[in-house]
Amino acid sequence: MKQTTFWLSAIVCIFIVAALAFGLLGTYDNTGQLPWYLKASLLVQMSFVIALAALLWRNIPENMPAENRKAAWALVLGLLLSFGGDFVNSRLVDLTFIMPVQTMLSVPFFAAAHVFYILAFYRLGRPYLQAKPKALPVSIVLLVIASLVFWLTLINPEAPPDVRYPALFYAFLVTGMGIAGVWVALAHGARGVGTMVGGLLFVLSDAMLGYYLPDMPPLKLGLIIWAIYVAGQLLIARTVWLAYPAD
Repeated sequence: MKQTTFWLSAIVCIFIVAALAFGLLGTYDNTGQLPWYLKASLLVQMSFVIALAALLWRNIPENMPAENRKAAWALVLGLLLSFGGDFVNSRLVDLTFIMPVQTMLSVPFFAAAHVFYILAFYRLGRPYLQAKPKALPVSIVLLVIASLVFWLTLINPEAPPDVRYPALFYAFLVTGMGIAGVWVALAHGARGVGTMVGGLLFVLSDAMLGYYLPDMPPLKLGLIIWAIYVAGQLLIARTVWLAYPAD
């Protein structure tokens, strides 16, 4: 299993580097869109990430606690929902007839994904939260402060209300997911550091996208954001390892 996990992770990393290099070196027309094949390659990356998490989930030892299984399943569901958001954001299909700012259509997918990630991280971080009773209320205070700073600093105050206020709600979710990832690292030590880094990379990619709302970032910067995002999702997918017994 470790060897399979290594190779799937390596394939994703190779895709990230190749797509990023190809995209940054390429020249594009004035449509403001990446070529369809580059968008498709980015979705393929996430497909391998989901395959990795699903494989790890299916092979969890039978004697592992139910909490571990529930956390792993929540991670897989979160990745699948994220993929739905990725498809919307790829713009392989024009959905502006539903909502002019197509990026906003991805928000429900990613919001639901963050809910599942938070649930999974809470289950995996419970040993730390139980050992430190004050950790949860302190985290909630930090969540409120960080989310408001996130929103006030990054979201354009002149953005229309149907962009600005959903972004506030989303800021609470993505920030909560980042904080919950820290719980996992504190509960599992070195084994959980990847989860924390993955969550923070996801927060970073969302922060960079939020800065450009209601517009999309420049194409080449968008590729960098996507690379950061997929790297974060890969680390989150590998969190399923925490459902396995420590070596």
